Amino acid sequence: MSINLTSNKVFLIGFIFRVLICLFFLVIPFEHANYGKLNPFVFQYFADLNFYFKFFNILDVDSQYYDNFINVYKNFIYFQYEDFYNSINSSITNYRFPGPFFPTILYITFYSENFTILLALIVFLTELFTLWLWVNYLKEKINIFYLLFFVLMPFPLILGFLHSSDVFFYFFSTLIFLIMKGNISVKNFVFFILLFLILTIRPASLSIIFAVFIYVIIFDNKNLKYTFISLFCLLLGVFYYQSYFFVEREIVSEITPVVNLVSQLDFNSKLLENIFYYITKIFFLFGFHPSSSGSEFVYLLRSFCGLTLLIGYIYSLKKMKNFDFFYLNLTILPIIFFLYPAWRYIMPISPLLYLYFVNFIHLFFKKK
Repeated sequence: MSINLTSNKVFLIGFIFRVLICLFFLVIPFEHANYGKLNPFVFQYFADLNFYFKFFNILDVDSQYYDNFINVYKNFIYFQYEDFYNSINSSITNYRFPGPFFPTILYITFYSENFTILLALIVFLTELFTLWLWVNYLKEKINIFYLLFFVLMPFPLILGFLHSSDVFFYFFSTLIFLIMKGNISVKNFVFFILLFLILTIRPASLSIIFAVFIYVIIFDNKNLKYTFISLFCLLLGVFYYQSYFFVEREIVSEITPVVNLVSQLDFNSKLLENIFYYITKIFFLFGFHPSSSGSEFVYLLRSFCGLTLLIGYIYSLKKMKNFDFFYLNLTILPIIFFLYPAWRYIMPISPLLYLYFVNFIHLFFKKK
């Protein structure tokens, strides 16, 4: 009996699979070593929520948070960076501020320990709709069985169950990528709105906006409107998020699993130590990160998926003259060199990395 799979059926399988996972963990919560019993509707206090909840304190003119916010940007406007450094040395985490998008989402969904269902449903549906976008993009590029494997992969499926800004970043970055690839056509004003919205989610948006700007400058220099739109958003984002990067640099320099691992080894050369340090960050970014869940199965599954994405990334490096190259590298390289290599940072680009992994597999067996 032949199996007649279509892209619509594959998407339906992905949808049913996600619903079944949701129901399973509602009945049998996942036992996390640090966070206890977890399911898709539990209050996820561990997802940097305090960082986002504090955002609207900038409206309280009597609060210390308001004073910090005003003073930080005063220092930047007048180029008084020494004053800023003196401030962050006293209380480092109070001098970086999130974009307003996710705090607004938390506010309008009334997210709290007693009410999580609205945000949980929005997160689930956002990941599902983004899956549909990727299925429609990939269906012309890979075999239907590879497409089926994609919709069942834990990356980026996991984003549909995390109450964080990640799924919204995944959604908007997908839209921008598909617009740049010509799969979606929008007016210039809509493109500006999309760039502005992703800018308000988190600092990583600067990588995507910069990729758009660089690609248009080099390969599509007649598109002046996209050039000015991306440049405006880029400058706005650099100004707003610069405190975030200063603070993040201080955090990364402290003891982390990467620094801890490197410090346990005895290198005779600083060069070798630095090479090992950045190679370790690459592997950590792609999922080979010590697991805090206490589950060996979760770690092995994450490592297996990470290996496919890492192979895809290495293979993608040969494609230097398309938007994919800029999109992937301007997402990955800043993390490796400047930020902590959390595996969730590559979730938004995981479908594209998977596509390059499949292309590599095709090439490998073709040569055989």
